[in-house]
Amino acid sequence: MNIICRYLVSIGFVVLPFLFRCTSGEFAGIEVTNGNCSGKIYNDDNTAAANALVRLIPSGYDPTLPSSGKIDSTFTRTDGSYSFLVTKSDFYTILAEKNGKSCKKDSVSVLSDEKQDIGNDTLSEPASLTGRIIMKAGSDPSTAVILFTGTNLYTSPSDTSGYFDTLYLPAGKYTLKAFTTEDGYNVFDTAIILSSGEHRDITVTIPISYAPPIQIVSTIYDASTFQATVIWQKADSSKIMGYSMYRFVNGKEDTLILLDNY
Repeated sequence: MNIICRYLVSIGFVVLPFLFRCTSGEFAGIEVTNGNCSGKIYNDDNTAAANALVRLIPSGYDPTLPSSGKIDSTFTRTDGSYSFLVTKSDFYTILAEKNGKSCKKDSVSVLSDEKQDIGNDTLSEPASLTGRIIMKAGSDPSTAVILFTGTNLYTSPSDTSGYFDTLYLPAGKYTLKAFTTEDGYNVFDTAIILSSGEHRDITVTIPISYAPPIQIVSTIYDASTFQATVIWQKADSSKIMGYSMYRFVNGKEDTLILLDNY
């Protein structure tokens, strides 16, 4: 509850469709008896996982994009089976959980005009993820959010320190997307693979969207050779292609030197 409240404050209007999609119908667990997409969930002792919560999520699901689809959910029957009625052919992610254990199946191709058995999955210990979001000095990391596209999973820092609470995720491969509502930043995304029971601590630096200012460390002029040596801190190479250096004589531009980034 605390994370959702913080997220709502940080993201404002952007988060509204996300919260709706993540919660609306998600706990209703409507059993579908005539679905065209079915499978089974087992416990880690090979017994049927009855009453496990199963979610069907478009593989490209991104709550910040209204066109990315919606989340459907149901509960398994006593034999561990479940069904979904899929009306749109697409690739989907299957997430299941029960009693703190979970499983994930990626990029399941489901056709709306065919009945398909997508097979069995087994619940296991989730992975745990902790870490910190880094932004430039003067920015507020609590305005940032980390999403895992194709899932309903997300986290956000609890305060301006940038550290976020432990997030538990089913083992598998994820695309992590981090962004902030503050101006002047780009979206950061990367792939991450987590194993069952693994703990991972990560640091996410949200990139600025503009070329950073150049900080001159020192300038040394050698009168005997008429040469000047300029030393500066190298900027983020992803934001610039090179440097332009100007020489001014008596207040007028005299020479332009182009330096490739290195």
